[in-house]
Amino acid sequence: MEKTNDENSIYKFHASRLNFVLPEDFTIKEANNPKVICLAQNKAGVLFQVACDGKLQINETFEERMNKVIEKTVDYMKQSKYSHPDKNYYFVRDYSNGTFDFKIYAQDLVTNGRAVKMLNAFFLDGEYQEFYQLSLSVGPFPFPTKILKVGVFSPATDQIANLLSSYLEKILSDLKYK
Repeated sequence: MEKTNDENSIYKFHASRLNFVLPEDFTIKEANNPKVICLAQNKAGVLFQVACDGKLQINETFEERMNKVIEKTVDYMKQSKYSHPDKNYYFVRDYSNGTFDFKIYAQDLVTNGRAVKMLNAFFLDGEYQEFYQLSLSVGPFPFPTKILKVGVFSPATDQIANLLSSYLEKILSDLKYK
């Protein structure tokens, strides 16, 4: 079900209570999608995005919504002919900053000799019961490549995973209410 403009305005108003501290090298961009609360990019091509997927339905859990979002994304990856979508969207870890609890997933988008690596951190605004997805991505890179490992997330051995992980950890640790 698509949100009306009024619903999108409410979600953006609610999201304005969230304090995202971006690293200095990111510049805010205009977002064309009404679900996107914040969009930014740095000169190295790392893209940051926060999207609101709306309020949880009555009796819907955070995990149920997250699984629906992941399922839709994997279906899109299949329809778009990305390589191994079931294997290339995978759980990385749980993280808490004391205010929010996050479920972090990696997503490797590989098609037509190009690859993008993305980290998705899902979280819930407990007051409004709104579901958010915070994402960092970089690429595309020519594929195959030695700087990016597909289907695994290993910051110790993958420089792209290390780059995304360090940015994500900084952003998530600083995310609070205003």
